[in-house]
Amino acid sequence: MTDGRQTTKDWSHLGDPPDFPDGERRLIIIASYPRSGSNWIGRTLEHALLQGIGWLDPIARGRRGVYHDLDRFITDGRLDEIGRWASASSLILKTHRLPEFVERDAPGLLSRADLVVGVLRHPLDVMASVFRYLLWAGAVTHEGERVSIVDRADELGLAAPFVDAFVSAGGHAPFEALGFGAWASHAEAWSEAMNSERGARLKYRDLLRDARGQLTQAVDRLGLGVTPEQIGGALASASPDRISAQFGAGFVRSEKDVSFDALLSPEQHARAEQAFEESVARYALSRG
Repeated sequence: MTDGRQTTKDWSHLGDPPDFPDGERRLIIIASYPRSGSNWIGRTLEHALLQGIGWLDPIARGRRGVYHDLDRFITDGRLDEIGRWASASSLILKTHRLPEFVERDAPGLLSRADLVVGVLRHPLDVMASVFRYLLWAGAVTHEGERVSIVDRADELGLAAPFVDAFVSAGGHAPFEALGFGAWASHAEAWSEAMNSERGARLKYRDLLRDARGQLTQAVDRLGLGVTPEQIGGALASASPDRISAQFGAGFVRSEKDVSFDALLSPEQHARAEQAFEESVARYALSRG
């Protein structure tokens, strides 16, 4: 989307947009199931794009960067702000919604997007990360006690029912009501966009192993005009540790902190693996 219309620059929420040349403005959609690394990749691409115009501090001078949460704008009824911003600058929008709900709630946005990028994470690691996020966010309680520690949740017998519910629903059931779908339906629904010439789907495990190489290949194929050096600098600026420090530990967990396999019985573990076996094989996913 390279619309060159002139716009004002006094938008109360977004602040002043950075100036991108008309031919270099991009609208990028980051679409992933929750807890799959969308904040990490969105922030990294944001920093890489801003390096290209010499702007190294995304929050300087009252500006807010170019990475935003589309779902929040939809919920708050502020899509007009996105339209004004995107006509003057590059914009990276994260969404967990299925494509049909993006089209319903933000008509025409997907067709206007220049690029659609997603991250696919092993569903059992997503399951563990969702549980940890719920603990961090205060959503797990027991007889009036707010439970925030995994070991305490296990002691109270709260982990096993969560796993059973996740496996039965094929994902975190409340996400369905938000338009996110189940894990497998989300991955399938976005496959067409990810497999197109303007799309890319990254694997979380591969990013942990070689984020710079994986992202460099993706942006090269998509013609984003970002150098490997800029990707490297962006990964340092938007590392999981820095995102966690900025947003809270619930948003990013390191690889060693995510798994809670030790809390599951062998039967539960086998049932969880069996539930997602077909999808894991289809997308050739590994854990971590």
